[in-house]
Amino acid sequence: MSEFEINAWLHKVPAPQLTTVNSLRHRILGLGDDIKEEFKWGRPCYSNSRGPFCYLASAKDHATLGFEQGAGLSDPEGLLEGEGKLMRHIKFSGSLSHDSPSVVALLEQAYKLTI
Repeated sequence: MSEFEINAWLHKVPAPQLTTVNSLRHRILGLGDDIKEEFKWGRPCYSNSRGPFCYLASAKDHATLGFEQGAGLSDPEGLLEGEGKLMRHIKFSGSLSHDSPSVVALLEQAYKLTI
């Protein structure tokens, strides 16, 4: 993903969600040297040498961290939403912090789970 594309997308993220999106993006990119950031389906998507593992999205009232293989993640806090065969997501709109240990643990699992 070019800096131009990501900056254009970030410019459209509503101000209340921008801090969350930026923090999540930097945490994702810091998971490993093999992270690839691409712009697909109108949002940043992230993969590693084993395949896609997460994406970011934003809406007027929340930011979303989605997981490609979310159904296979251990989620003791019950943060993941969705009922699809594989994908799950977390919506950040209230008190849940983007840097909570539970969110970080889910990101690390997703990064390692990718096949």
